[in-house]
Amino acid sequence: MTRARETADIILKELRKAELCKDIEFSETDMLREGHPIHTEPYVRFKRDSWEFIDGARIEAAFRRHVHRAHYSEREEQHDIIVCHANVIRYFVCRALQNPPEGWLRMGLANGSITEVTLEPTGEVYIACIGDKGHMTSDMVTFLLVFIPLRYSF
Repeated sequence: MTRARETADIILKELRKAELCKDIEFSETDMLREGHPIHTEPYVRFKRDSWEFIDGARIEAAFRRHVHRAHYSEREEQHDIIVCHANVIRYFVCRALQNPPEGWLRMGLANGSITEVTLEPTGEVYIACIGDKGHMTSDMVTFLLVFIPLRYSF
């Protein structure tokens, strides 16, 4: 998670410099490591199938730990910044929207992009942006391209 850690350090430095967060907490977890969360639909095999069972359980546990509605007793808004790799983010977005998680690879995310998810105490979920890269100049934008073979039936 070297790149994710470097990105988190940059974000933390900028937030402190702008004095936007006075009581910011920083924590690191291996649960958010890159991985292959679940088989894709349409099916694309780019790792051994057994990795889905190892990575998938860990990434699902990370989702349940980090993405949930606030307890009814909480009165203040909470803003969490999760810095991790694109596969984890795509999976989290599918799960948060209650879409089939097998569609995680149907989204393309630029490296260093921003995805904003709002979870209301009522359980409603809103996505403000997925893979927003407007904070970067075009020469800074990079992708790890994954091509999904399409199946057509007529």
